[in-house]
Amino acid sequence: MDALPNCRPTTVRFRDIFAASETEDEQNTSLASVLEFFRREWPGGFTAGELRNYLSRGEPAANDLRAAIEMAAHRPIKHASATELTWRLKALTDTPCDVDGTVLALRYTAGHNGGRYEVRKCR
Repeated sequence: MDALPNCRPTTVRFRDIFAASETEDEQNTSLASVLEFFRREWPGGFTAGELRNYLSRGEPAANDLRAAIEMAAHRPIKHASATELTWRLKALTDTPCDVDGTVLALRYTAGHNGGRYEVRKCR
């Protein structure tokens, strides 16, 4: 008689395990890049509108940032409106990430004219 009758053997597909791990690594790397950029570009915080203005430039660095946000947030940015960017940023908010040995996270503070995002150290 089996000690665990409800625990049946299953097929292990290492390719699936490694693929999932690789995707997670890419998302963490993207989040680290995004946080590092935000911290450098807007040390006092920023709004979704400011991010929209930056992304609308169409410069290579702006396109790279857009791609990194898409990867980190798990969703594409279709129109880069302030509303759409707010949703992408909310997906990244409060997610801790190691950036060069410091654990950082994107934080949101509500305000009268919309909110502000700021990269802060986690305790």
